[in-house]
Amino acid sequence: MENYLFYAYLNFAKDNKQTFWPKLLSQPKAIIIIFSLVFVSCLSASVFALFNCLIGVIISITVELIFGGIFCWLSDKHHIDFCFEEYSKYKKYCNDLFLWMKSFDVNSIKDVKIVFDRITIKIDKMKAERESSNARLDKWLQILIIPVVIAIITAIVAKQISIEEMISYSISIIVLFAIIYGTILIFREISYLPQKHRIAQMECFANDLQAILDIKNNHSSF
Repeated sequence: MENYLFYAYLNFAKDNKQTFWPKLLSQPKAIIIIFSLVFVSCLSASVFALFNCLIGVIISITVELIFGGIFCWLSDKHHIDFCFEEYSKYKKYCNDLFLWMKSFDVNSIKDVKIVFDRITIKIDKMKAERESSNARLDKWLQILIIPVVIAIITAIVAKQISIEEMISYSISIIVLFAIIYGTILIFREISYLPQKHRIAQMECFANDLQAILDIKNNHSSF
């Protein structure tokens, strides 16, 4: 049941502007502008890096850090200044969510707790599987790559070549395999993005369910 409820929740959150972009666009204009500048600076750093422009990368990263700090300060200040208003809005949202969940036969706080526990278990299971998969891949990469690198370097050392050439070849081999290792890790992270996004969505759902339970325990008007 929780699977159907979760997918329906995604539409509910979207309709109530609880997803990332609607939340961002509801912020004051100053925060939106600063966030845009952070994004542009990050994009600029990536472009400069592609063209091997070190100065451009340094300037872009510096600007990104500055605007990033300003964004954090403005965001924190906004939350502090309007914490009561935001809490009131979120409480109403939780109230609407609780009433909406009744259409899925979640009619009591006890039912909400059951759904919360099941979603939490799913999140923990997905994270555990991911960690186990990462550990296995890291183990196999170390088993396969490290002996190969050592064997190649040993073969180079055995050759009758100068020390300078031996060091140069060894460094080249290490760099090559470091690039291969890094490329595999990058592809691993890219392949994990859909699951990471799903976990983030489920965590949002769990947080909203926990908020319903907290408000109810504090004698809310549900």
